[in-house]
Amino acid sequence: MTMVIEVGVMILALVVLYHLMVWIVPILAGVGLGWLAVEHGSGWLIALGVGILGAGLALALFQGAMASRSKAVRFTALALYTAPPVWAGAIAIHSMAIQSGAQGPVWPILAGIGGGLLFGILAIARLIRTAPPLPAASPARAPEPVHVRSMPLEPEPKVIYYQPAPPPRLEDRRGDAPVIDL
Repeated sequence: MTMVIEVGVMILALVVLYHLMVWIVPILAGVGLGWLAVEHGSGWLIALGVGILGAGLALALFQGAMASRSKAVRFTALALYTAPPVWAGAIAIHSMAIQSGAQGPVWPILAGIGGGLLFGILAIARLIRTAPPLPAASPARAPEPVHVRSMPLEPEPKVIYYQPAPPPRLEDRRGDAPVIDL
């Protein structure tokens, strides 16, 4: 019975870790900034506000980086926000392998590597899903359909509308002189 409870608790811990892994960086940024505020003499209320502000800024930084069109910025943001879940997944699976009785020094390490890879892939998938979509580029226009006819087309006649210019009018430079039309 204890083995069933132990496995259930391990599965529950992994599910909680899976659901919290995307929020690890903002949570840790908020906790770290709140702790820093307390250590430097602020009260607990100000430290709580600083922590919430820090978590919000970390999340906004990620959203802003993922909204960038630059692939280097997006990849860097994904790498920075995926590293803690990879580390946490590797340690969790390694510890659970040792706890469940994995024999030798190799199997817990391989389990930890597999857990890190699994949690890294899952974290990337969840982070990409939470990122804002990029605005789509304007779609390319489809080429006009080509109509094939059996007989060659004759060129259409061109109609040129000609309107002659009005004849010149010679005027005297004085305003009271009569106008001479040619």
